[in-house]
Amino acid sequence: MSFKAFAIAGVLALASFAAARAEVAPPLCGVQIPATFDDDGVYVAVSVNGHKDRMVLDTGASDMALGQNEAAAFGIATPKRVEMHGVGGSMTDGIGTATDVSIGPIHLANVPTSVHAEPVFEQDLLGSALLSRYVVTIDFPRKTVTACDPRAFDPSKMTVPAQAVDVRGGLALMTVGFGDQYGQLLLDTGAVRSMLFGEFAKKLPLKRFIGDSYMQGVSVESFQVYRFDHMALGQFDYRDFAIWTQTRPEPASKQYDGLLGRDLMQALRITFDYPAGAVFMERS
Repeated sequence: MSFKAFAIAGVLALASFAAARAEVAPPLCGVQIPATFDDDGVYVAVSVNGHKDRMVLDTGASDMALGQNEAAAFGIATPKRVEMHGVGGSMTDGIGTATDVSIGPIHLANVPTSVHAEPVFEQDLLGSALLSRYVVTIDFPRKTVTACDPRAFDPSKMTVPAQAVDVRGGLALMTVGFGDQYGQLLLDTGAVRSMLFGEFAKKLPLKRFIGDSYMQGVSVESFQVYRFDHMALGQFDYRDFAIWTQTRPEPASKQYDGLLGRDLMQALRITFDYPAGAVFMERS
């Protein structure tokens, strides 16, 4: 073998060794994601196609969502348009793909992205793009967010039992009990308040009317606020608590019965394991 051929063989061997090392690199776990918590939600620093952004970590968003100005600046085309349904109504969004989304050391490729044509929301949203690929823990009292590759996550080390959730289209629905009535509620870290959709709320016993209120969603919506005697959420019992109910038909009510918002999560440490269809809830 000539020196040149020997050198080439050596380079190829080193390349193969490096590739093998890359393939067996341990999956990431316990990754601390820089986050800030305020009245508007849980914010994380994100890079989209090399451009920095600040997004709400929103379990109520089935896709990553951007405004049209941000999408254009980030180089995201929207060749397809679809009708999207949210609390308070519907709107038409463009659908595109972000080729690279980075959250700290985590890199996500080819992330489906909804692009709002109208300036309905003030924040960009990071939804199931992260949650569908990683086990994510949000500790509301300690104001921390961590992520773990599902291959490295060991549920047997959790100190509380898993609660089953039905993951549909990137959204996690949990069975919640109100006396002898049960409903499927969306776990929604992007919602300030929990709410029930009108048709389901009408079925529920043991509620007392408090008053009327309003909220800005896709449009301005009116709500009635009731106080309920009891709600069973996993291993937790909520007693004598207020919850909003919608006064008009809600498009999303065909898929679930309401939302569990941050008002009921603020005392909890919640681990969202979408890949396994489970959540772990504990007092923090």
